[in-house]
Parts: sequence; structure tokens; C-alpha cells
Amino acid sequence: MNRCDPAGIPEHPECFGGGTSQHWPKRSHAGKASVIVARLCWGLHDAIDNGFRYQGRRWANSVTDGVYTITDRETGDVLYERAL
Repeated sequence: MNRCDPAGIPEHPECFGGGTSQHWPKRSHAGKASVIVARLCWGLHDAIDNGFRYQGRRWANSVTDGVYTITDRETGDVLYERAL
């Protein structure tokens, strides 16, 4: 797993670190009930899970009606989405 699903969108021009699996809900909250919803680079994954600023934005994610969405926490702009 070496690629990041949202790699190349204008807000995320390059990845940092290897690929990781993003679970929804967070695995620490749901255990084995969580599912993998995206492949993210380590930098983006850490920023989403911990609320850090990364590449000039504060990233957030959600799953609604079978669609995985990454947004900017501060502006609410949708940066990436895909059907699950």
C-alpha cells in the first residue's frame, strides 16, 4: 500500500511517509467493527486523526450515506470524496 487515495489533489500535492489504512470509525473507538475507508499517507492520516495542521490546512474526514469525505476543518471546503 504505497499510494495515498487523495494524492495529487491541489490541496495535497505530495505525500509524506508510507501508505496507511484509514478506518471508520477510528479503530480505537470501534475495534474490529471499523472498516478501511481510504488509503492515506502517514502525514495526512496523522493530521486527520489528531487535528494537526498539514500542508496549510486542518483536515477532517467523515462517512455519510456511503461516501468518504475529507474536508478542511476551518472552512468546511470539501477537498476529496469517493463512494465506498
